[in-house]
Amino acid sequence: MHWGHAVSTDLVHWKQCPIALAPDELGFIWSGSAVHDRDNTSGLGEPDNGPLVCIYTYHCDELERAGNNDHEYQGLAYSNDDGDSWHKYAGNPVLPNDRRVRDFRDPKVFWHDATDEWIMVLSAGYETQFWASNNLLEWNYRSSFGATSGAHGGVWECPDLVRVRVAGSDERRWVLIQSLNPGGPQGGSGTQYFVGDFDGTTFSMCEVFAESRPEGTGVWIDHGPDCYAGVTWANVPADDGRVLFLGWLNNWEYAHVTPTQPWRGAMTLVRELELSADQRGARLRSVPVVELNTLRRTRQVLFDGALPANHRENLVSNAALVPGDIEIGFTCPATGCVEFYLRNTLSEFFCIGFDADKQAFFADRSESGETAFCARQFPQRHWVAVEHAIAPGSPLDMRIVADSSSLEVFFNRSEIAYTALAFPTELYTSLEVSTSQESIETRIVHHAMQSIWS
Repeated sequence: MHWGHAVSTDLVHWKQCPIALAPDELGFIWSGSAVHDRDNTSGLGEPDNGPLVCIYTYHCDELERAGNNDHEYQGLAYSNDDGDSWHKYAGNPVLPNDRRVRDFRDPKVFWHDATDEWIMVLSAGYETQFWASNNLLEWNYRSSFGATSGAHGGVWECPDLVRVRVAGSDERRWVLIQSLNPGGPQGGSGTQYFVGDFDGTTFSMCEVFAESRPEGTGVWIDHGPDCYAGVTWANVPADDGRVLFLGWLNNWEYAHVTPTQPWRGAMTLVRELELSADQRGARLRSVPVVELNTLRRTRQVLFDGALPANHRENLVSNAALVPGDIEIGFTCPATGCVEFYLRNTLSEFFCIGFDADKQAFFADRSESGETAFCARQFPQRHWVAVEHAIAPGSPLDMRIVADSSSLEVFFNRSEIAYTALAFPTELYTSLEVSTSQESIETRIVHHAMQSIWS
């Protein structure tokens, strides 16, 4: 278990770099985060130039086999050449597992201006812990969150705590992002979030969010099966101001058997997080970064007009739909469904749509291609209920970013984000639309896209 390394100047074109961190005598290198120690609080930088610092989890198999539950602890590495080379701190681990918490991992570190210190957000079994330091090397426990809140179907992992802007205002609120496995919205992995307040010591849900979730649970940041363990970038320049999120495009139910060669696993698109405040309390919306539009190459309007009731139409065949960015606008029917199918010549398809009667978004990958590698979990239809009723005739929108083995869908102004793997035997080349009981107005635009890797 190593730390890989990739760099980008625009969040969409990426270059692979050499491995950043490799296992050593303390264990494998598991998840964590990196910060710029601008003021050299750690003393590990050069004069007048603070280092980049990684805080990560060591996982020691030998200690795990011994059964003492102290086999995960936090280490540190630093770089004084902009991340080209990394040096492990001689005093590792910087945070031992003295309490012998079996799952004690995935540190996310950030600088907290109000208390003038570093904060570490750490997963500890079925809760989130908060630790503080003035130098990144010595850490003091502050508090925990989650014993009586949130989904608890599995172990909590990969937390994040970040201030997110409320749309249309200068207000920012703290958002605690917390992954767990199992217990996700479609089975297996999933990532929930809570909106609240953080004073440098404790996190608590804000009143409007808590009232909208009387059962104390979080809200899913992505309702699909395959967006997990995402965290946000540190040190985004103030003149940018965005909160930028990147997740793992996979699910622990089948991550070890996905039919890919020579690699296994991928990352989501980079997404901008923003809060919307309404009658339900604050909710996160995640939208692909605007830089993604630079990958668009050709634009084609596939349909613009009225579709009759009980109608099925193939809008385009034998086209290079993938990789592609598909923008769909349609009116909400009073009853029945609207369905959109990505198909190939082998009758494999991925279906996405909206059911007005159930007031729910849905996606079906049961016939999407190769599914036998996890027949129990993978070939399913997923339902996501909207949190507020959508009136007949209301405009709805959906954006589908389709790659050769994944779809990232953003529904109703990103009220619902849905990410899923799919392994068609050949690429999807047809787009079909189907209505049931009502005519609807529809506009569909397809943008062909280029590759993002170099």
